Amino acid sequence: MKENQNCGHEQDEMCACIRDMSTANQMIHTAGNIRDVSWELDYETLEAPKRVRLCIVGSCGKCGKRLCYGLHIGNEMTGETLIESVYTYIVLFHKLIGLKLSGGQFDADFCGLFHEPDHPTVKAWMEKRCGE
Repeated sequence: MKENQNCGHEQDEMCACIRDMSTANQMIHTAGNIRDVSWELDYETLEAPKRVRLCIVGSCGKCGKRLCYGLHIGNEMTGETLIESVYTYIVLFHKLIGLKLSGGQFDADFCGLFHEPDHPTVKAWMEKRCGE
């Protein structure tokens, strides 16, 4: 289920369970069976992100092979709007699959998705969000 042809996991062996499934059923299978969840974010800069790809990556609880789903986030979003959009997608997916987000660890992991020069902007957005 790779939406981006430049996925860094192309050589990994994909979940055999989804081989003949429709895209909708692949998403349902991923949501119900993904384990060891992590996220990856690919973008240029917060000011001019160009192509933004957010991927959930993990392993299948049934066959043990890699499960992932990538989506492209609108190129028109920049700065705090992009940060908020990435945050919203992650929180909603975690709610969908029933995973709890652990406060401090989630904040660190979320900030780590972004390029290091963008960390102060991301941290400022997170502090502002917590203050609201």
